[in-house]
Amino acid sequence: MKVVVQGKAINLNPKDVLGTGGEAVVIKKGKAAYKIFHQPSREKTQKLQSLLKKRLLLPDRVLAPLKLVKAAGGGGVIGYMMPLADPGAEPLAKLSNRNFRKTSRINIKDVTDIFLDTYRTVEKLHSAGFVVGDLNDLNEIFLGDKVYFIDVDSFQFDRFSCQVATEPFLSPTLYNKDLTNGLVFTPETDWYSFAVLLFRSLLLVHPYGGVHPKINQLTERVKKRVTAFDKDVRYPKFALNREILSDELLDYFEKTFEKGRISQFPKNILEQYDGILIKCSKCHDYFPNNRRQCPACSTKSAFVINQKIILDYEISLITETLGQFVYSKLVGNKLYAIAYEDGMAVLHTWKKGEKTQKTVLFPVARDLGFDIAFDKLILSRKGSKQLIVLDANDGSVFTKTTTDLFQNYPIKAGTHDSLYRTAGGILLKSEMMAGNLVSRTVSTIADEQTWFHGETVQGKEKLAVVSRIFDKWVYRVLVDGASYEADVRELEKGEKLVSLNARFDTKGALVIRETKKKGKAFVLLDYISDNGVSLFYSRETYNDEDHGNLQGATLGNGSLLFATANGLKGKSLTKGSTFEFTGTDKFIQGNEKIHGLQGGIIVVSDNKAFLIRKR
Repeated sequence: MKVVVQGKAINLNPKDVLGTGGEAVVIKKGKAAYKIFHQPSREKTQKLQSLLKKRLLLPDRVLAPLKLVKAAGGGGVIGYMMPLADPGAEPLAKLSNRNFRKTSRINIKDVTDIFLDTYRTVEKLHSAGFVVGDLNDLNEIFLGDKVYFIDVDSFQFDRFSCQVATEPFLSPTLYNKDLTNGLVFTPETDWYSFAVLLFRSLLLVHPYGGVHPKINQLTERVKKRVTAFDKDVRYPKFALNREILSDELLDYFEKTFEKGRISQFPKNILEQYDGILIKCSKCHDYFPNNRRQCPACSTKSAFVINQKIILDYEISLITETLGQFVYSKLVGNKLYAIAYEDGMAVLHTWKKGEKTQKTVLFPVARDLGFDIAFDKLILSRKGSKQLIVLDANDGSVFTKTTTDLFQNYPIKAGTHDSLYRTAGGILLKSEMMAGNLVSRTVSTIADEQTWFHGETVQGKEKLAVVSRIFDKWVYRVLVDGASYEADVRELEKGEKLVSLNARFDTKGALVIRETKKKGKAFVLLDYISDNGVSLFYSRETYNDEDHGNLQGATLGNGSLLFATANGLKGKSLTKGSTFEFTGTDKFIQGNEKIHGLQGGIIVVSDNKAFLIRKR
């Protein structure tokens, strides 16, 4: 893609795309990023020109426009150049993801420090005459305790309105208002959004989350002020205990969400909360020093498993940890699960009919990634291309290799006998031969713009391969090396891909996508045959209660099984119907990872792995 900046022609490479959304694609070049609109307009150009004049008024944490970008060949303004964010930065949305919090070792105090930094930037923006407007969990990114604001072109200032909003963070005072008609956002609506973000990031649940027996729609819950703490709402078991908050924070949240008093967030409440947090000696998270005990530890599941019969289910304990499980994978009939215990990574392995084995591996570090291939542990770390192959029996280093990054994460996929990785636009298959790691080329791919996931299903190696070319996504399935173009539905106009995963069974591959469009979240399921033909497609509005932990789902015989706050659920990909496992809400919280095993299901929770069989 050729563009022009201040009369100078610049070539933007598809391998340098940082992200694509409903409004634009962002591409890096040198030490800058270029945001190119899908639909440039005169109004956007005028707003950018005014924003450039006010750039020096913006706080340092705002990644503001530096120069206008024009189309090659004498075209008009199509975007702008801005500072390049650190590749290690993550969207605020990750803070409400329990598994990310575990692997990144982010605790309550870290979250508090992040929001104190966010507060300071919002306060400075208001003082300079700006209103963020669409303050949501994807247009702020954090690195350490520093938060950076992106999508600045949507800010409201002078005569220029903010014409977009994200429903879960939108103040109810703006419901049913035309956002394109005037300056409807206010500093108070920003503070409402800030309060929603803070609540969700601290407790892992939306202020109006949980299950109400009669009111299902979020906006209706907001209008009626039926919060997650309401006596008629079933508070999610995966959410954190409200007692981890200070009384002052709880009081502010009650006034805002239960009584509808929208006002500037009191900074001193958050500062005081930060000052009274103490570290728990057991779970190593933080809680207010005026609580008699750690709320997180006191509300851990009291569900004790050895050999239990509950309703129609026989439940057997496989293994447990005093720490937290951060990764698990079933290869054949062998379970591998990694727990963080007292600062060490510990590998738990189990096979049906055998005792669980535990191997202490290495000191825990932030942002580690894991996979299993040829009975060895593949260790990676965010931001690094290095892959370390460890012996699963004693944790010793067997060998090292590399792979490329996609969105700053090393891309790899382990199957029963192979490790798939990439190098310079080539997909490689690495296998163990005579005690050595030997690699061969599988296919060419989009360099640094390809994601894939793989599994072995009844002896067949299957991969789902997804490549991004500017703002387009291309899907393929590979079965034992044979490649087929996959018939996966395109995203709708203005829709942004938020997360991507894949599962496999004997019939084919399931591509699981979570997206956002106009502030609403969706789940897209594409069930594809081994030769790429569409077998099933669905598009549903996402909610935690119905969809739960889709990232931890398992696929078998055309059915997807996953954990929700209401217990185990299933979705038939041949009939399109959903079904429930009645009674499993007694021992399923909603954040567990599910593995399908012949004759049963393996569930891995925060601190237990257990086998469920139907009686």
